[in-house]
Amino acid sequence: MGLFEGKKGLVFGIANDRSIAWAITQAVHAEGATMGFTHLPDRDPERPKMENRLRKLVEPLNPPILTSCDVTKDEDIDRVFEAAQKEFGKLDFVLHSIAFADRDDLQGPTWAVSRDGFKLAMEISAYSLLALA
Repeated sequence: MGLFEGKKGLVFGIANDRSIAWAITQAVHAEGATMGFTHLPDRDPERPKMENRLRKLVEPLNPPILTSCDVTKDEDIDRVFEAAQKEFGKLDFVLHSIAFADRDDLQGPTWAVSRDGFKLAMEISAYSLLALA
């Protein structure tokens, strides 16, 4: 019996097969966990690049939830947790592996980051952890 046998969780932040979240997902799955997954919303719903990339990775895990989530939108977060409640009942864990900074704000010294860029980076990278908790 694995350490996570019978445990259910949600994973936020798998970007690709090199993501820390993907390595954690594989380890937790090997210990028996069942997980739902979120991805960034696709810019073009007709060409779901983000969804397809994540689906290709997690399909062998047979996830009961695979959906988009923009963590800057409370309605997206609510929708994901409502789906988790319906599917799992109770959640045992949430894996938050989300970070973002605007490319322009990464070019110069830290003190030169724009106020709006800093606020956006903090909202997505840090505040989203509180919003998901």
